[in-house]
Order: sequence, then C-alpha cells, then structure tokens
Amino acid sequence: MAKHRYINTHFWKDNYIINLDPTEKLVYLYLLTNPQTNIAGIYEINLKEIANDTGIIKEIIDTILKRFERDSKLKYCGGYIIIKNHLKHQDFKSPKLQSGIAEIINSLPEEVNRVCIPYIYGMDTLSHLILSNSIQSNLIKSNLNRLKDGFFEERSKENTKQYFDEYFEKWWKFYPRKEGKNQAREFMRNENMSEADFKKLFQATRNYNETVTDREIKFIKAPINFLPVWKDFL
Repeated sequence: MAKHRYINTHFWKDNYIINLDPTEKLVYLYLLTNPQTNIAGIYEINLKEIANDTGIIKEIIDTILKRFERDSKLKYCGGYIIIKNHLKHQDFKSPKLQSGIAEIINSLPEEVNRVCIPYIYGMDTLSHLILSNSIQSNLIKSNLNRLKDGFFEERSKENTKQYFDEYFEKWWKFYPRKEGKNQAREFMRNENMSEADFKKLFQATRNYNETVTDREIKFIKAPINFLPVWKDFL
C-alpha cells in the first residue's frame, strides 16, 4: 500500500536547500519521500538502493550524506537514516501517531536507538520550522517513555508469552528473507524465548543483516535456517 508524504512548498525556498546543488537537492528530497520513510524519520536503507532509485552513483551519495551529517541535517548510522527533528512535522495530538512513533523507535537496534533519541530533537529538518517545547515535552512524556530500555517495554517473564506474537512480528519485519513465516514462528515458540532472548535475537539479526546487504536473496539464510544458529551472530 502506497504511503503519502507531504512536503511543505517552502522546501524550495529554504535557505539551506537553496544553497545545495541539483544533485544534493534530489538526494535530500529523496530521503524525505522514498518508500522506506516513516513517521519517525528513522528508517533502514542502503546506498545501493538510493543509487538505484536516483541514478546517482554510490560514491557521490556517500559524499552527499556526509555533507548533510556535517551540516547537522541527518545521521547515517548502522545502515539507518535518522532525519533530524523529523518529528516536528508530525501531528502530535494523535495518540495513534505517538504510539506508532514509539513502536518504530522501540524496534531499532540498540546502537541506532542510542543515537536517535537525542538526535531527533536537535534542530529542524528545514530551517524555518520550529517545534514548541510543550509539544516536545508532551511527546516525550507519553508513549515515547516506552523507549527507556532502548528496545522493549519492561515486562515480566510471565508476560513474555502473552507478547510473543508482537515480538515475533517485529523480528519478522527486519529479517531480510521472507519465506516460511509459520515454520519460523513455530520454531521460535518452541524455544520458549524470554524477553532477554528476544533482545539478543534482534541484535544478532541486525549483525547478520549487515553481512548480507549486497547479497542476492537466494544466498541469504532462510529464516528457519537462521534461527537455530542466531547466537553465532552476537
């Protein structure tokens, strides 16, 4: 299902955008509107994908991203784009949207989570937009309080089984090869994994994903083949 991303028409008159060259403007606009974007402004994408979509070679894209990072517009961390102050452009009055942002950030690998929490409140994506302190404070006090342990809400071991499907779906979303979902689910359920195990599994999956970024899908382990050996990637 297609997503809608709305760009303020002032984009082309923004002082920062005006001073970019045409290629940089294209990349900046792409980072705001590509299919991987989400309401949190934090999403996983690799340089090869950006190159394929824009027609710009990876080396130039890498140079442009480094410029944007030097200019405090974004960070590229662990294969994730983190757009600075993207949250300022969202409707924080919506509890559903607040919950969605919290869920996205909660599902990030720990090293990206540590970077993004202070970074996303730092300054504007566009220089003319400002988020009031009261809105930012309300957002932090609401559902984003779920981020305190950087990954999951704190839950007792007894409640882990209750949230198994939620944890599994989060893992399935980030595993790169999508086949044998039911088989993978049953294998994982039979392992009686604790919340701590799920945290480690997500980190192991992130580590594995980084090793197969440019690999054809047929050369990536099927989920049922990865799960028995996931601890090898910690």
